[in-house]
Amino acid sequence: MIRLKWITGSMLLALWAHDFQAARAADTNSHDEQFTLMDGELLYQRHCALCHGSFTATLKKDRSPEQIQWAIANIPVMALRDDLSQLSDEKISAIAMALSTKADPLKSKNIRLANRFIFASQLKTWFQPDLPKGSPVKAVIRRNISHQGAQLGGSCLPRELENCGVPVIEATMSAQSQVVRQGLIFKACEEVLDRDEAVTYFLGLAGINPSATVTQTSMTKASLLLNKDRPLPQGSVEALISLSNAAYRRSAIALDRWRFPLLIICQSPYFEIL
Repeated sequence: MIRLKWITGSMLLALWAHDFQAARAADTNSHDEQFTLMDGELLYQRHCALCHGSFTATLKKDRSPEQIQWAIANIPVMALRDDLSQLSDEKISAIAMALSTKADPLKSKNIRLANRFIFASQLKTWFQPDLPKGSPVKAVIRRNISHQGAQLGGSCLPRELENCGVPVIEATMSAQSQVVRQGLIFKACEEVLDRDEAVTYFLGLAGINPSATVTQTSMTKASLLLNKDRPLPQGSVEALISLSNAAYRRSAIALDRWRFPLLIICQSPYFEIL
């Protein structure tokens, strides 16, 4: 039985968002709420991704708060959703800020995304113990990332020339579908982190005791390693800790304290950006 089956995709994000919102419950109706770009991404994933696609693939970039508010009030399928009608003005503004390609250079339409070889190297560095050639982690990375040139891009290998479109070794393949690309990344992250040895190996690299209680310091250390030394906002670190505690309460498995926060970061749009 695959452990991650009990909570994946939108269910996992919903759990994280639930704890994230609970932490801010005292400020829900306050006009002093402060939200970051990362908070806006979380809110988008919680309330919008089901219909509008993943954050990186959505066609709803550069929507203003007024446009989002109008859509919630006037588009029938949105007006019927209580979670949307209860969004505060501050939360809607945070979503709009996150969707703005001008608010953050990382959201520019000209950003460079990692190709399959970079992805595979990153996953192997962080999660692949020094195991035999047939290790499950290596097989997952190969199947979902290394062999997916048409979807994740990267130079052609000799055996792939017929799929490259040009008869030249090392010609570059461009990713064909952002939706499929995102799906492969999500699948790779889930299948890799379902392996206890992968989680344990990463924590060893980060110098974290797998059985210790998760703290601000340890979560920050883990997020910096996996997020390429880009610090997460304080609110996001707190949300990851809430997710960690919720996962452990549900499973009582020590490694799940880390499995699910690492999964969220691995599936984050920032993981794709060079």
